[in-house]
Amino acid sequence: MKTTVASWDELKKGYPVGVEISGRVDRVMAFGLFISVDGVPAGVMQVDGISLEVNGEPLGPEFWPKVGDSVQAVIIEQSDHNQELKSRLR
Repeated sequence: MKTTVASWDELKKGYPVGVEISGRVDRVMAFGLFISVDGVPAGVMQVDGISLEVNGEPLGPEFWPKVGDSVQAVIIEQSDHNQELKSRLR
């Protein structure tokens, strides 16, 4: 579900690049994770799989957090074209 223009603008103001967030993993996809954060519509908060690494080496999906896991992340991009807030795990 995507947001309306007004609510998308409000979300961007509430979650600027650099802000830290806490949430739970909703879905695990081949390209990354979707996490749920209070007050943010489902499918809007995304974690790029490529950002999941240890000592500069990318982690395979078998090492990613699982559905239901709590995660900490930081917003790294506000993507207007698909109304997603992209984040990187802490």
